[in-house]
Amino acid sequence: MNTKLTFRLAGLALAASILACNLPRATPTPPLQIPTLSPGGGGGPTPPLQIPTLPAQPLAAIGVWTPCSHGMYGGIIEALAASPDYASDQTVFAATMGAGIFKSTDGGSTWQAANNGLWIKQVSSLAISPSFANDHTIFSGGYHIGVSISTDGGSSWQQVNNGITLTHVTALVMSLDYPNDHTLFAGTAGDGVFKTVDAGANWTAVNAGVDNLSISSLAISPHYPDDHTIFAATGKNLYSSTDGGESWQVVDDEMSGLATRSIAFSPRYASDRMLFAGTGGGGIFMSTDRGDSWKPVGLPGMYVNALLVSPGFSEDRIVFAGEGSSGIHKSSDGGATWNRSDSGLGNNLQMVSLAAAPDGTLFAGLYGDGVYKSTDGGATWNKATTGITNISIYSLASSPDFTRDQTLFAGTERQGVFRSTDGGMTWESASSNAPIPLVRDLAISPGYAQDRTIFVASWTSGSHKSQDGGVSWQAANTGLADVDLTAIALSPDFPNDQTLLAGSERGVVYRSTNGGNTWTDVNAGFPASQVYALTLSPDFSRDQTAFAGTFEGGIYKSTDGGISWRTTNAGLPGLRIITIAVSRDYPHDQTVFVGVDDNGVFASSDGGNSWTSSNNGLPYPYYSQVVLSPAFPEDRTLYTAFTDVYQSRDGGATWSALGAILWNSYVFSLKVSADGQFLYAPTYGEGMFCMKLK
Repeated sequence: MNTKLTFRLAGLALAASILACNLPRATPTPPLQIPTLSPGGGGGPTPPLQIPTLPAQPLAAIGVWTPCSHGMYGGIIEALAASPDYASDQTVFAATMGAGIFKSTDGGSTWQAANNGLWIKQVSSLAISPSFANDHTIFSGGYHIGVSISTDGGSSWQQVNNGITLTHVTALVMSLDYPNDHTLFAGTAGDGVFKTVDAGANWTAVNAGVDNLSISSLAISPHYPDDHTIFAATGKNLYSSTDGGESWQVVDDEMSGLATRSIAFSPRYASDRMLFAGTGGGGIFMSTDRGDSWKPVGLPGMYVNALLVSPGFSEDRIVFAGEGSSGIHKSSDGGATWNRSDSGLGNNLQMVSLAAAPDGTLFAGLYGDGVYKSTDGGATWNKATTGITNISIYSLASSPDFTRDQTLFAGTERQGVFRSTDGGMTWESASSNAPIPLVRDLAISPGYAQDRTIFVASWTSGSHKSQDGGVSWQAANTGLADVDLTAIALSPDFPNDQTLLAGSERGVVYRSTNGGNTWTDVNAGFPASQVYALTLSPDFSRDQTAFAGTFEGGIYKSTDGGISWRTTNAGLPGLRIITIAVSRDYPHDQTVFVGVDDNGVFASSDGGNSWTSSNNGLPYPYYSQVVLSPAFPEDRTLYTAFTDVYQSRDGGATWSALGAILWNSYVFSLKVSADGQFLYAPTYGEGMFCMKLK
């Protein structure tokens, strides 16, 4: 994982921690009951599903935040759970990292958020009652919030953590006799395994024999009421217990220290004694003696995040495996041989979770691309993500002619570029045919109305350019020594001078003077420190001034168009610069603002030569996203964000909250529309919020 993303995720965890301090305290799904699956995949491929649409939510009144991610669907699907009565209720739940839980009552065609009572929305695991049709009970596990229970089918949740000493829950499993024994197990990220026998009212630590208490996965025997067997995986070992968690033994001698990521029992475990383990880097192992010994059976060298065994395994021998980079694999001979089973999944094949409904319908959760569904035994898959807004948006660009064309572009973590032509109310993919999934920054031409030009800085695929408003894209990487770009900025006179700068994760600044056709590195005086932000003076064609914010070196300034650089950090208490905002009247007021990691907002009125704190009124020193009103020289208005947004109307002297808190939504960037009418807050994991300003 790159340093920028690591830092941003750390910020998200910090946001959750702060929120959790002021809130009431309080991955695997249960064994699956599905019919025998035919080795050939059923009756053959089904026709592609028509992807449904949901109505867009209109903007609320002035000063009120409104979700505005309609059409930007997908996310990191940590866990999936289908109702045992799926044939009649068509109910499926999806747990996401950042946007909480989503529920579908139409077999995955559309989804709605189901988070009432989930104040922290980093959900890792789900466990659904075998009698869901009657008791409507489902449990969730998450980070900073622990275990939550819903007894009304996900309409509301209540935290049930009495006895759990660490509310970083990584895994949940439920006894198949839950309606009678009320038994669940929860794995945590540092305090081991906890057990409840009263439906979550009270929990007890059950870790005798477990040396590593960071639990990554749990699996419970389909015959638990009789054999009391459960397996637990940590980063170092695989453990088993045959006494309901009272004691544990290491059972992974043949796995050579490989971390176990997933575990799945044969549905006839009592008689065939078989189970499978997916490892990180070692593929799949199988045991035929209840875990006493293991042998590798497939996908060597691969990272198996999810396993799903057919309940008719003794007859059909079918096992599915979700792998970290190559999608879904299927075995029809008990793991002896494997074949790809991912037709329709697209280019993003990072599998995270698998689940099945009783009628044989399969669901797959991907890292970034949401949910996919198969009704033919995995032969073909169709996207089933409409309504899941667990999208991480890194950057946003507004058309200079926004008043007329209402055009915005959004760059996402895993799904490339989206375009809106109605001010952000609805979105469509603008890069479906381009290999640019990881977009770190966007820059739109000041002459967009005429040249239709937009640039993308992508981590892993460099610079891409579109000259038709995002309909098509061309790589623009000639001269780039590395393609892990993190920032890009165009000259305000780009239609004439064709000049732009780009910054990379490796700490290199590149310059192009021919519209991105070729690049030259311009690093005189520049440190080898990742570039977070690039901003050019509005009078760049005359003063040739550019600012670069780095991960470790602070602010650097160039006055020769980016050819050479010097530090301008006087007065800054920290050197991790997240954002830079330059006044539209910079040639006269020399005003610049920066957002500094863990130190908040700082201002300069002398072109960056010196800096003073601008944090009066901000509740924490973590507000590091900064954007200025287009009319800043006149209205003195600017905005900053962390998990909520604050506004200053006096040039940063004082701040006040702007609208309700965006709860657990770590704001990745802020953008004011070019006409100053709207403010947009793209987030990590919860899509985007927008506000009408006037």
